[in-house]
Amino acid sequence: MKRINTTIGFLFIYFVVMSVLGYPRERIAPDGADRLVTYLLVCALELVVLILLRWVLIRRYKMRERRRHDMEQYARYDEKPDE
Repeated sequence: MKRINTTIGFLFIYFVVMSVLGYPRERIAPDGADRLVTYLLVCALELVVLILLRWVLIRRYKMRERRRHDMEQYARYDEKPDE
């Protein structure tokens, strides 16, 4: 679980740095488009992707742990005492 949080933390730091660097200096583009709205939508979408990624990674980790636990239980049942 620590590895998942570390990975998501690094991705969030990367997101913050890229957001600061990509902040639009001029709000209105020469063609009349509002750059701030696009910027905020991209930031919101990236945050949603980070949240979904964390959810998927945690779910995958729990499934892996459950499968490993089940395999350990089945291994105990398969062992036959020496006669």
